[in-house]
Amino acid sequence: MILGFTIFTFLFDDKVRAFRRYIHMKVNIFHISAVSPNEIFRLVLDVTKSVKAVKLKQKKCVIFADKNNCKRKMRIDIITVLPELIEPFTQESILGRAQKKGLAEIHVHNLRDYTTDKHRRVDDYPFGGAAGMLIQCQPLDACIAALKAERDYDEIIFTAPDGEKFDQPMANELSLKENIIIICGHYKGIDYRIREHLITREISIGDYVLTGGELAAAVMADSIVRVIPGVIGDVESALSDSFQDNLLEPPVYTRPAQYHPMDNPEETWSVPEILLSGHEAKIKEWEYEQALARTKALRPDLLDKQL
Repeated sequence: MILGFTIFTFLFDDKVRAFRRYIHMKVNIFHISAVSPNEIFRLVLDVTKSVKAVKLKQKKCVIFADKNNCKRKMRIDIITVLPELIEPFTQESILGRAQKKGLAEIHVHNLRDYTTDKHRRVDDYPFGGAAGMLIQCQPLDACIAALKAERDYDEIIFTAPDGEKFDQPMANELSLKENIIIICGHYKGIDYRIREHLITREISIGDYVLTGGELAAAVMADSIVRVIPGVIGDVESALSDSFQDNLLEPPVYTRPAQYHPMDNPEETWSVPEILLSGHEAKIKEWEYEQALARTKALRPDLLDKQL
């Protein structure tokens, strides 16, 4: 039985960029993740019966798909000692719209509500005389246990500077999950026993240290939720973002086509003629060439991921 899904594909080579957009428009397909490009192509052929063979060079990709007209709801629970820092962010822009559309739920939990300490403390000094304060086991254990008693979780994530590096493929992957917990580190971190026994994944957003994990949790939530089908009205916007193909985004322009800067009105800043030509195939080719050139110049490390 073929279900009605919206489809996203990632990590394709340049020849598949237009094909990717075609199948987004035309194909209904099963919910699949981490399958090979050849498997995707066979599935597409089974459904469309009309797509010509396209050589897919990349070894892996991800399909984002949702049944029931893309109405799957993802839930993210964020555990923090500073809910007032992150709650406003989750109610605005993309995250706010996703929740209003019924495509995502984001719940922020105050860790202090789960402590047994009469002063609502959740931290203590580390053994061994090290500097700083650590979040204790008890409140984290109690909060996680309370959440797990209500539903199953696909991932329990701890935001840590020594975790695996967060990137777009990881955001794509996590957006396929149904329920995830994100624990915001604070002070000197959390008791390591929580990391050993309860955490399923440790994630860093960069090689630097923040006061707490709230900003990291906000970054991850935004990046994850925005690629859920239906969240962004113009799906092409999500598909063409930087890093989706391990390429940076090509230059983009808007009206007017000719602009005269205020400090030198005689000078003219012009939009490349190709973008005004209306020739879709040539425009796509130009966009790819520009994306490749920018990536080689600014982030050559991304091209290594395509090998």
